Amino acid sequence: MATRKQMAAVKHLVFHSQNATKITKQVCALLLDRSRGLTRSVYVNLEPQDGWTPGELTDLIRGMHDIHSSNGITHCHSIMYATGSPFQFYYLSNPSGGCTVLLGKIASRPEKDSFKVRASRKILADINLNKPGLYPLLERNRFGD
Repeated sequence: MATRKQMAAVKHLVFHSQNATKITKQVCALLLDRSRGLTRSVYVNLEPQDGWTPGELTDLIRGMHDIHSSNGITHCHSIMYATGSPFQFYYLSNPSGGCTVLLGKIASRPEKDSFKVRASRKILADINLNKPGLYPLLERNRFGD
């Protein structure tokens, strides 16, 4: 199990990633928050039929790729290894044009052993990317409550 400080550190690094798109940061934060300290495998499906635009889905897929790429600077796999957890972020493009993002131990069939997380525009918009929780006093002074 990852500590609160480790979870905040992962969020801090993702939130400050130059590779991650806004929607990528929001989805990663949502899954981290719902994973119970990296003890529960979780996933989210974003689909066109649920109102997600092709541009948003492309941004999510591109951002997920870029935070893992060895050509990038974020190296999300390394960040997750530092928590001591076997969990990683995985993403799959769906035939429907949507995207599934998984935070867990396996890269396929998330529906089998993972908890499905609901993501709406409001849920993602409510995630404050300025406050990952790593430096609470600084975040409170800089960005208010």
